[in-house]
Amino acid sequence: MKEQKIKPVNPLFMQQGESIDAYMERSAGVLDTIRHYPERMKADPVLSWMSKDQLEELKNEMSHAMEPEIISLAREIARILGVGRDMEDCFENARSYLWIAVYQELHKYNNPDYLKGKPRCSFRRFVRIYKKYTINKVLSEETGLKCNTVKYVNRIRKARKTIAWELEVDEDSVSAEQIYARLVQMGCDEPSLQTIRDLLPHLRITVPIEDVDEKHLRMVDKGYEQVEKASFEEDLENILKMLSPLQALLFLKHKMADKSHGNLDLLAADSKIIALCKADKTYGEQYKAIMKLGDEQEIRQGLHRLMKKICDSAATLFRKYARQRGLESDDLIDLVGDWALKKLAEFE
Repeated sequence: MKEQKIKPVNPLFMQQGESIDAYMERSAGVLDTIRHYPERMKADPVLSWMSKDQLEELKNEMSHAMEPEIISLAREIARILGVGRDMEDCFENARSYLWIAVYQELHKYNNPDYLKGKPRCSFRRFVRIYKKYTINKVLSEETGLKCNTVKYVNRIRKARKTIAWELEVDEDSVSAEQIYARLVQMGCDEPSLQTIRDLLPHLRITVPIEDVDEKHLRMVDKGYEQVEKASFEEDLENILKMLSPLQALLFLKHKMADKSHGNLDLLAADSKIIALCKADKTYGEQYKAIMKLGDEQEIRQGLHRLMKKICDSAATLFRKYARQRGLESDDLIDLVGDWALKKLAEFE
């Protein structure tokens, strides 16, 4: 009986029982070598003998392994943008843009040459880095606006909605100057006042992104949350060290409260917060000036604005830290929950 020859398994392909994180991390190094280091390819005992067709087959294997995470996030984006649109078109567009973005950067995934001090992460988290970029690309294609312009439109919409809510006025009555002042207060360097004026006519074109931010962009499914919670909490600890005691306590208490702006009035009467306010180098004088106002209503409104200003300053640090670390600030803030309860106990 003729002995059947078994085709050797290429060690660069996904191995039986290998996790997607382990395989994609290994693939990132291989792809980096193929793309940028031809001299390493010649010295590699496997890559050196692979033909052009075999290398393409290897890249296709990597692409196929990416698909489950790409499809999952693309469907989530389609649910976000699908209101009033063809959801299947949204899905296909999102899938296309997301695949291109992730595959272009795949060689950097958990690659020590590119991490530069950033923590390693799951492949799922790596894919989610490109979520907002993909949303902007889909909206850009639909509206004909540039990606950066769409990003500004969304930012302006959200600021305008907040201002209208606080002032109890119609959104159309909020001026470009008011929006610009609010964005500056939030620590946003862009867009300029003139850009805001130019973009106001486009605010009705795009998806109601404030609903996306509040209802969808912060969605973190349970499996993802369990895997990533430990690393997120490490990031939250680092952020807390950047805040003053007043910022930290007020932000944590505000987060644990009912999320409506009304709870700021209750926090302004908190004895611990009052003590920290008086002693704070940045906000102490503002607090004292407010308390000298004669009218009780003016004092209440002044304290409400001050509490919100302090919370906003802490949230700005969250966003800046997240950008520097390549994280989703919304995901970070979403996971404050139980961690905040634990940290609040340290203030007692």
